[in-house]
Amino acid sequence: MMARPYQRQNIDRRVDNLEGHDVKWDLSVCNLLLLQSWHFKKTYKTYCETSPSTWHFEMWLPEVRDDGTCSMTVRLERIDSLEVGLEACIWIDFCDTNKNLIFAKQTFAKTIMLQGDSIRDTVELKTLPNMRGAIRRNAIVYFTIMICFCHSDGESD
Repeated sequence: MMARPYQRQNIDRRVDNLEGHDVKWDLSVCNLLLLQSWHFKKTYKTYCETSPSTWHFEMWLPEVRDDGTCSMTVRLERIDSLEVGLEACIWIDFCDTNKNLIFAKQTFAKTIMLQGDSIRDTVELKTLPNMRGAIRRNAIVYFTIMICFCHSDGESD
């Protein structure tokens, strides 16, 4: 039977700031080593008064191998019809329950994203020194997506 991650109650935390909008998801995972073909996906709307935008986020983690390595594919696609270029950034942290990083922090960004544009990347992850045993214990995966510069009109003063 395939292991499924247990999702925490605070899965969708939205933060509005001067530069834009952030959304954060925290997912609890019982045992990274038991995950098989984990596919996490969410659609996010900024509800911005100036430049509202809609985004589709996906992360695939086929498996974590016994040697503490895995490949991870991420995709963030802008799916609204607004003709304004926005900046997008994704941060992903795999941590143990004491918030120690298991793998190096992963960051993906694109400075100008128009409608239909996407960020798509596949990376190979390897456990940090002294953290290999953490793949057999409870973990928390922190996702943050930041959408920036939607509050500006694109003109400099």
